[in-house]
Amino acid sequence: MKSSSLPAASPDLHSIFKALPRPYIVVSPDFTIVEASDAYLASTFKDRSILGKYLFDVFPDNPDLATADGVLNWRQSLEFARDYKMTHKMALQRYDVTRPVEMGGGFEEKYWQPSNSPVLDTSGNVLYLIHESEDVTQHVKSQKETEKQAQQAQQNLERFELIAKATNDVIWDWSLTDDTIWWNDGFQVTFGYKAEEIEHDINSWYGRIHPDDAERVVEGIHLVIDGDGSTWQDEYRFRKADGTYAEILDRGTVARDATGKPVRMIGAMLDLTEKNRYAAELKASEQHVRALLEGIPEIAWVARADGYIYYYNKAWYAYTGNTHPDEGWEKVIHPEDLHPTFSTWSQALSTGKEYVNEARLKQASDGQYHWFSMRATPLYDGQGNIRAWIGVDTDIQEQKEIQQKLKERDEYVQRMLAQAPVQFAVVKGPDWIGDFATPQFTQLVGGREMVGKPFKEALPELETQGFFDHIARVYATGQAYFGNQTPAYLDRKGTGELELGYFDFAYQPLFDEHHAVEGVMILIVEVTERVRVQEEAAKLAQELKVSHERTLKILDALPHMTFTARPDGYVDYYSQQWYDYLGTTEEELTGWGWEFFIHPDDIRATHESWSHSLATGGTYMIENRWRTKNSEEYRWFLVRGIAVRNEAGAITMWVGSHTDIQDQKQMLLDLQESTKNFQFLADSMPQLVWTTDPDGYHDYFNRQWVEYTGYDVEASKGTHMWNNLLHPDDQERAFSRWRHSLRTGEPYEVEYRFRRASDGQWRWFLARALPQRDQNGTILRWFGTCTEIEDQKRNEELMEQTNQELRSINEDLDSFVYTASHDLKLPIINMAGIFQELTKSATFHDPDAPLLINMFNRSLKQINATISDLSEIVKVQKEIDAHQEEIHLSELVDEVKLSIQDLIQGSGAKITCDFSLGSSLVYSRVNLKSIFYNLISNAVKYRSPDRVPKVHLQTYQYQGFTVLTVQDNGLGMDMEKHGPKMFQMFKRFHNHVDGSGLGLYILNRIVQKNGGRIEVESQVNEGTTFTIYFKNHVY
Repeated sequence: MKSSSLPAASPDLHSIFKALPRPYIVVSPDFTIVEASDAYLASTFKDRSILGKYLFDVFPDNPDLATADGVLNWRQSLEFARDYKMTHKMALQRYDVTRPVEMGGGFEEKYWQPSNSPVLDTSGNVLYLIHESEDVTQHVKSQKETEKQAQQAQQNLERFELIAKATNDVIWDWSLTDDTIWWNDGFQVTFGYKAEEIEHDINSWYGRIHPDDAERVVEGIHLVIDGDGSTWQDEYRFRKADGTYAEILDRGTVARDATGKPVRMIGAMLDLTEKNRYAAELKASEQHVRALLEGIPEIAWVARADGYIYYYNKAWYAYTGNTHPDEGWEKVIHPEDLHPTFSTWSQALSTGKEYVNEARLKQASDGQYHWFSMRATPLYDGQGNIRAWIGVDTDIQEQKEIQQKLKERDEYVQRMLAQAPVQFAVVKGPDWIGDFATPQFTQLVGGREMVGKPFKEALPELETQGFFDHIARVYATGQAYFGNQTPAYLDRKGTGELELGYFDFAYQPLFDEHHAVEGVMILIVEVTERVRVQEEAAKLAQELKVSHERTLKILDALPHMTFTARPDGYVDYYSQQWYDYLGTTEEELTGWGWEFFIHPDDIRATHESWSHSLATGGTYMIENRWRTKNSEEYRWFLVRGIAVRNEAGAITMWVGSHTDIQDQKQMLLDLQESTKNFQFLADSMPQLVWTTDPDGYHDYFNRQWVEYTGYDVEASKGTHMWNNLLHPDDQERAFSRWRHSLRTGEPYEVEYRFRRASDGQWRWFLARALPQRDQNGTILRWFGTCTEIEDQKRNEELMEQTNQELRSINEDLDSFVYTASHDLKLPIINMAGIFQELTKSATFHDPDAPLLINMFNRSLKQINATISDLSEIVKVQKEIDAHQEEIHLSELVDEVKLSIQDLIQGSGAKITCDFSLGSSLVYSRVNLKSIFYNLISNAVKYRSPDRVPKVHLQTYQYQGFTVLTVQDNGLGMDMEKHGPKMFQMFKRFHNHVDGSGLGLYILNRIVQKNGGRIEVESQVNEGTTFTIYFKNHVY
């Protein structure tokens, strides 16, 4: 008997069943829906219209789910309960239900924990089947998400461990909940500890920090942890296994829970010991060279940390004609180079990197501009702050070199893999299909997408570099492969152009559930900068060696008595000044011969001090008395010596100097007397003189101060009176500079206006103050003066007017040279004609007459050539800005070949051209023809007698320039010998052919004035290549 509804006689039972809190549905034995609780209808998005319908018409399987088996399993469970008349509990079941249209339609993913029970009548027959089903969808999804997160965490852990193995840095993981810490293998490699020596609590870190750094470092890291910071960074010293300390850069990132509480910190250490050691050696070398700047021929200068140049050596004043540091660069630098120079200098100041620049400086003697290579290096104090800049400007007018700067960049592990500065990717399958790649990896390969593509197609440039072979081997063997500092050429910009980089990398096999290799994890850490730093370190070591050799040459040129000694103290070099002063010979002085010339009372102290420095490596410094060989008079000298060390820190030699301080000694005696008379002298000075205590409190003023300001000494003390004396516009600047000097100890210098008491006028003064220090460097007092510079200010305008007149005179001189050379030509030609007629008509009886006539003709020819050359130089100068037009190079070459056809035919020269990459130039025709004529004719004239001369001209484009190369197979030149003189006036390198030595000078002048440059490569007896850069014309 079939039934489609519950008995009508039980309305209360209907109400109770519908209101049940758990989801129930009642079906007949033929699976027709009889009743359903409201909870069931709500969980399945149904209403009571389903009553009387076939169960599986209402609840079909999801057709989009291939593995759907809900209908089958539910039917089998209902049939079991019906046929065996007992409850059947089903396993966890996914059974998706349809959504109504207002909810978007389709199927809703659902998971159920169902059971089916029969309802029997008194005869034991099945009346109904009750289906109870608990909706466990949220629980199942939550469990799956938990499993997914656990799997992701495991993958991240595996990736992190892979990073720790692949990098050479020290990686650490600090649990902030229990203060345990984990170190990677880099800790043992970098610091030399054995595994059993490494504790795994936080004391393994705290306990090894240098005592002088510990408080600062610990306080700094806890400020980040206890605050709301996320990253921390510091440099400090860390004890190694051998007891020495490594200088490290340590960075870390704090991980916090959902409440913001710190739970762990992950970071990495980078060993900076070697890098800092080289920097210290260079700094010591630079400080030593700075003491010698005044004796070098190059222009040298020293600037403060803010860029203000307060010192120039005598070469600067000799070259520029300046007389004071404040005159600066503006009037010396070529106008076109002024902005780039200041821009580059400002950038160096802001970054702290070496200043490198090229610019043209005007020479005072002739008003001409010379190209200079400008370099400045920062000097650091003990805290790593820039203290000063030392600069050297080298005249490179004859040869310009392109300088390249190395950039140093290190990447450190900062957080977990997603934030680590590493590149990570995964390939799977036999075709190495890209499965995953971090943004860092994609950026490394120029933005090329590799996910979903075969790895070989995505990065084809790796095929010939051996990397694919390593991946194939990992697939075949299941063994990881690691590479360190491996070079690789990559298309890093997506342009097809390959760039060289160096990488640490790991290929780690990825196994499936059967432990078969299904893919390879690729981890890359770029170490290009590290490799370059290592290369730079080797280069710096070589530079130190060259610097040492250069120092010896400088020592010879210094006015002081200088010497060098072996590490054991044996003196092996004395400068000429020793022999000049002592009146002795090298044989008598070499080794320990100097003892004979020291005052007997000073020998013991000298030996003890010298022996102490030899034993400790510290600076040797002593004052002692020396006499000449033939005199009993002794003079006081200050003797200083410093150790020169190699890359390993071992002393290789000593360098020292003797400075005559006899006068200074006498001055000390005089100083005692002069101190007594200080007030008298101060009152006698025309300047306003004052002193202050170390805090800047003014406590003394001379008589001129009182007379000028109208304030007596007591009224002038303190700071109140300054507000009344200083011009309002100058007060803030003056006070700020004074506070800066008090804070830093730097000399005080500023210009401001003082009110004169006699007439109330504001007059300009230069205020200067220097600190007096004790032997420990502590400031005891400040001594200052105020010098009236009112007249100097007025003279500045007069100086500018004078400079303008000088520029006008220079232009007049150019015109004079051109006119004079032009006016001299006719008399010389007439003289040559008269002399030629004289030799034809006169009879000379002197047997040497033919020789004398020949000499006279040669002299006339030289005079005429010199006048023509001078005229040509001025002509070139005036034609620099001549009309420019488009010139076809092939036609120009034909014109030149026609003009030297006799030379070409006589030598059999072969001249070829390839102007496919630049067939024309916008240029002055006269100037361009002069360039081509000089290069082609020189190539043929200076040919080798052993082969047919060949000249090849070719053009190409490079960074806004049309580049012309002129290559020959002629005699060639010794560039090491002649290179610096290549473009000097009247310089010739082969004398078997006539010439003036002006061709290359004029050529270089034309090219440079038009914004180009020339490079020369040459080998003796092989040939020469000239490369000329013509700046492209902008339309």
